[in-house]
Amino acid sequence: MSATRLKGHNGPVYRCILTADGGYALSAGHDRTIKLWNPNKSTYDQLRDSKSSEGKGKEEQEGLLIQTYEEGHRYEVVDVSLSHDNTRFLSCGGDKHALVWDVKKGKVVRKLYGHEQRLNAVCLKPNDSTVAMTASNDATVRLWDMRQFNSRPIQVLSDFKDSVTGILCCEDQVVGSCMDGCVYVYDIRAGKLHVDDYGAGVSWITLSTDRKCILASCLSNPAEICLSEKSRGTLLKTYTGHQNKDYRLAACFDSNDETVFSGSENGDLFRWDLVSGKLISRATNIHSKAVSSVHSAHEKELIITASYDGTCLLQKVSPPNSS
Repeated sequence: MSATRLKGHNGPVYRCILTADGGYALSAGHDRTIKLWNPNKSTYDQLRDSKSSEGKGKEEQEGLLIQTYEEGHRYEVVDVSLSHDNTRFLSCGGDKHALVWDVKKGKVVRKLYGHEQRLNAVCLKPNDSTVAMTASNDATVRLWDMRQFNSRPIQVLSDFKDSVTGILCCEDQVVGSCMDGCVYVYDIRAGKLHVDDYGAGVSWITLSTDRKCILASCLSNPAEICLSEKSRGTLLKTYTGHQNKDYRLAACFDSNDETVFSGSENGDLFRWDLVSGKLISRATNIHSKAVSSVHSAHEKELIITASYDGTCLLQKVSPPNSS
């Protein structure tokens, strides 16, 4: 399979995610739009040769833009989250509210108001999407009941000491990352909170497929990605070598939890072995500017990167021993 480039945003792309089967992608950008793509269909039949630089494939095609969602956000869009059935998605950014969109109709069906400052991340509860979570610079996370059109959140988490940069949901737990250098793990049902201090601002978090480990991108010097146990906070491994001083860069696991991917501010893509922490590969110059996020398809060996150069790139993940 050749690499597929997604072009269409006017300005940086902050986030791009794949559906579980890798069939579609959603991207969010500085141009205040969200775009839906079919990266498996080309906008033209003739494959073109890419520039001959290390880390790029010999062939690259352009993905098919299906729909642009606009006239919802007045500021940049920085994060999106798909519902479990792919019928709706949640978006957020420089606005003080999050938007719920109908994928097919292309319209906003609900607005989640209440935050006092810009939003940084959104999340929908896995499996049923009955709860939405929003994270903000106002140092709070708000939980919303998606089954009722209540204008108020069902719960506000306000233990954070700085901007909340990432939010995740796992069964009855909510996990949030913060620029105060900590990751907060809430057990909603038991009413308990566990806080792990990483010693540097945490700009992004993601969970392993088995939901047992947290991957945290830290704005440390040198840049560092930390793997820890969710239940006890035990640090298991760190991954270094990439550049991350000024931007939020979202890292991810591959679909088998065998390796870790992260972009770099110089446009490179890094891949480490999960257990040993050894650098497996470094794809250079896949983007001309910083790689803002990496996301993997849960059911297929695919990853997609987003960049400040205004494009996204879909690639097939090779086995670790062949990288």
